[in-house]
Amino acid sequence: MKNFKGRAKLRGKPLDEDCKKAIISTCEYGPTDNRKFCYGLCEPSTEEVLEKCKGCKAFVDNAEPPIR
Repeated sequence: MKNFKGRAKLRGKPLDEDCKKAIISTCEYGPTDNRKFCYGLCEPSTEEVLEKCKGCKAFVDNAEPPIR
């Protein structure tokens, strides 16, 4: 089992309580990518991703290739 780098480390601060409910993704850039990202949380009325998620470094849309 890989030792994945957690989302809190990518964010640079601890996860909020609602962040813990988000669905996570691993290996975004192949099997050697050991980071965890999340798909974010949606606003229930509009199904838009929350603004706090859009700016988060652990959000999957903000994923950048790993630095080797």
